[in-house]
Amino acid sequence: MKVNINQELEVGKVTNKSLNDGAYINFQLFKKNQLSKKKETANKENLPIIHLNTLAQIIYEALKEYDSEDIPIIPTIIVIRENTVSGINNKGIYLIDFIKEILIPLNNIVEDDWNALKKESLSSLAIGYLIREEDNKQFKMNKIKDNAQEMILKMSKFIDLHGELKDIVIEKQLGDYKLPISFFQWISNKKI
Repeated sequence: MKVNINQELEVGKVTNKSLNDGAYINFQLFKKNQLSKKKETANKENLPIIHLNTLAQIIYEALKEYDSEDIPIIPTIIVIRENTVSGINNKGIYLIDFIKEILIPLNNIVEDDWNALKKESLSSLAIGYLIREEDNKQFKMNKIKDNAQEMILKMSKFIDLHGELKDIVIEKQLGDYKLPISFFQWISNKKI
């Protein structure tokens, strides 16, 4: 069968029922004459920045040397808008469980914190460094800050290795939010 790629494919057996049954999967093409326009407006058109598996792999590679029970900081994935990460359908803050290979949404986010976070966001995706509540007493804040900065440097290295991403790190005072996130590593496309 010969197909002209510039014309719609005529398939006699396509029916409304088969389309509704999910027999077909939509995809998006970036044609040569549309490519530069799409790159310039990627965030505005809600195109994903990265796939969940790739993001999880980046975080895993950066943190695999740490014993998750001994570190005072828990990395989280912060998604400000839907469709930012392919594979994450909803905005929110997610904990990462590398053993079960799942994301766990934090459901107890105060609306004022979420709105302030959206207002201050530098991208629609971030890695947030959440301080363990029990570790606030055990670790001095300087130790926590040192651990966070070490993790952030490793994370930056793997984000940079991806090739298409860049990051900007912002430190927050713990009193700014009820959620104890001390650092935000905002991630975006290099070309935007």
